[in-house]
Amino acid sequence: MSTCIAYFEYYLYNLARVIFPLQNYIAPQMVLFGSITDSATAFNNYRIYGTILLFIMFIWVFLGVKFVSKFSPIALACVILSILAIYIGIFVSAKGPGGPR
Repeated sequence: MSTCIAYFEYYLYNLARVIFPLQNYIAPQMVLFGSITDSATAFNNYRIYGTILLFIMFIWVFLGVKFVSKFSPIALACVILSILAIYIGIFVSAKGPGGPR
């Protein structure tokens, strides 16, 4: 829960940090609701662009989950082989210092 809240705060901070200069200096024609100097219209602009960016992030995460789900059996096999190698090493070294090397 705390991770979600922290990510949400990070997202809001970066949203305001990106959109404010974008609408004021770089592309003032992107303003959708009147003047950006009015706080009510600025809030509406932030809401629309925030929704668009949130949708883009949703697509990005969805594609990432799709990739991870395809890669997960390989990663799981690597983890299981690593654990088996650790147990084999424990049993081989239990024979003492004269065991196979």
